[in-house]
Amino acid sequence: RGSRLVAARLAVGNLGRALRRNSVTVAAMAVALSMLVSVSTMIASFRQTVELWIDQAIRADLYVSRTGRLVKGGDARLPADLLPLIRAVPGVMDADAFRALRLRDGQGAQFIVGAGDFDVMARRGRLPFRHGDSGRILRDARARDEVIVTETFAERYRLAEGDEVRLRPPGGEARFRIAGVYYDYTTEGGLVVMDHRLFQRLWPDPWLNSIVIYLAPGADAASVREAVRAATAREDLVIFSNQDLRRRVLDIFDQTFAITYALQAIALIVASLGVLTTLGASVLERTREIGILRSLGVNRAGIARTVLAEAGLLGLVANVVGALAGLALSLILILVINKQSFGWTIQFVFPGQLILEYAALTVGASVLAGLLPAWRASRLPIAEAVRYE
Repeated sequence: RGSRLVAARLAVGNLGRALRRNSVTVAAMAVALSMLVSVSTMIASFRQTVELWIDQAIRADLYVSRTGRLVKGGDARLPADLLPLIRAVPGVMDADAFRALRLRDGQGAQFIVGAGDFDVMARRGRLPFRHGDSGRILRDARARDEVIVTETFAERYRLAEGDEVRLRPPGGEARFRIAGVYYDYTTEGGLVVMDHRLFQRLWPDPWLNSIVIYLAPGADAASVREAVRAATAREDLVIFSNQDLRRRVLDIFDQTFAITYALQAIALIVASLGVLTTLGASVLERTREIGILRSLGVNRAGIARTVLAEAGLLGLVANVVGALAGLALSLILILVINKQSFGWTIQFVFPGQLILEYAALTVGASVLAGLLPAWRASRLPIAEAVRYE
């Protein structure tokens, strides 16, 4: 135990005598770690926010669209006469359809106007509105010919609940009061949604983009899926279950951010090489000192422990600085940059487990980087080390 304390004291003293060089190494590791913490915190917060949004927004049991939607996105269309056919399928308690059109504002930027059955949405859905009850907002909007908008649309055009939005359907301009603003993470440009009856008055349109199905109690999803295919007699339909769609959304999310972890790992490897270089130079500079310590009775294991303790302390200091800087940067990314760039509200999630994992990773990487300098220091011959200048 005494030898370990001696090694720790020697390590602290050695680091203190070379503050300038060590500060560069600590800064490099801290920058790499702050990148890890900030981006990982943002991703974890975003993912948990999306999971909460999925729980509220994805409520139906089955989702129907054309196969081409996987390629064309929202531009893939279905004929409107499929909706009554699906509603008549045994086991289907309710069904709703969504239609979306891309429009341009006065500056040429795009946004989407969508339509659904507000009555079904009020009874079956639970849209995450910023203020107010989902069912009441949708029923009032349907009765008063009002619209609801996504948070991204409201932020983009600086609108709020009660304000008016101007649309340009064929035949002229129309103004609609905003009944509610809800959170949505599917579009960047924003979305204006109205009841399908109002939509049909403004844009007479025989097409749909997707259909959602709510099953009757006790109905089997697989059986209803096959019945829908048989009733519609279409081979180009893709039908997702609720769990399939949730899994697909989260898989896409994880795939989108997978590359960031590889880039962060590269940054940490480069920083670890800095520890290796710093300790190697430190051992070279202290060759005579190491020889004197050996001649005073410090064995090879003690010398190795001293160098490894220096490496661990470098990693520990870098971890504290990097974690604090990363948390501060993550708050800026979540609350400022993300809000300004996309208009999305993300709930901050404190990454306690991630910070502990990265602390172990940082200190571990530092100690690993110190193995070679520690081995070289412990193998120095005493006589040659004492004569070294």
